[in-house]
Amino acid sequence: IVSFDLLGLPTWFTDAVKDDLAKLGVPQDRVATNCSHDHTAPQIIFFRGTKSTDDAYNNFVKERFVQSVKDAMADAEPATIGFGKIDAPLNVNRVQIGRLNQVNTLETPSGRVDQQLSVIRIYQSKSQKAGLIYNFAAHALTLSANPHVISADYPGYTSAMLEAEPDIKFAQFTQGCAGNMNPRIHGDQTVTSQFARMLADYVKKACTGMSMHSDPKLAMKTQAVHLPYGKLPSLQEVNSMLAADEKKMTSSEPSWELLWAKAAKKALEDGQKFKNADATFQGIRLGD
Repeated sequence: IVSFDLLGLPTWFTDAVKDDLAKLGVPQDRVATNCSHDHTAPQIIFFRGTKSTDDAYNNFVKERFVQSVKDAMADAEPATIGFGKIDAPLNVNRVQIGRLNQVNTLETPSGRVDQQLSVIRIYQSKSQKAGLIYNFAAHALTLSANPHVISADYPGYTSAMLEAEPDIKFAQFTQGCAGNMNPRIHGDQTVTSQFARMLADYVKKACTGMSMHSDPKLAMKTQAVHLPYGKLPSLQEVNSMLAADEKKMTSSEPSWELLWAKAAKKALEDGQKFKNADATFQGIRLGD
């Protein structure tokens, strides 16, 4: 299980790294990747309106990916493992309640969200320290006051706080199904630290009283699925949307919505067909 402080990774990238890991004896269907969906990190994955990274950076991340797996394999030792969960009321549904410019308080209603924080704790018997894998669903957007800074946002801050604890050797964040879930508070680094401190405290609470097992059942499955698109707009409808959006433009820089609309227009004019969106799902099961 490898995590990245990035917005996302394209399939061509993860497939190439899995080929490298196979040479180390790691089967491709046993490699799970997760990105924190960090909005203040270089973008390897294509995202319209944002410049993608170059080959030098892509190769750097690839090398770090492989090296992190090597380091983890070298650090393997007998361990017990446990699972815990707790509700962490730190996220908000941005469609039901409001987006960043409308919501910035812990007292705001959450709307329909997944507040469950899940934690896997691995306790190494020799080092007598624990590794944590914790999962929570919220866009990494607490650094809204400075969107151009390079930062790991709250996932990186939270892991650093947990790893500062004397009994925690390693803390790894995995992003849940964030979808329309934003953090309830955002701003500068001070706010990010506040959010991370609260999340770290919830992680530690989830570990309280956790039952540890020496020989748990662990299973993983990777499956490709084809998700059908809903009703797509016609070329005439896209042209109408474009005309309306262009009238709203307040600067010379087009919005990402306008860029998407222009791309959709060109695709329809070129006769492209859209039936399914391909996606890869990875599931990990601990215990029965």
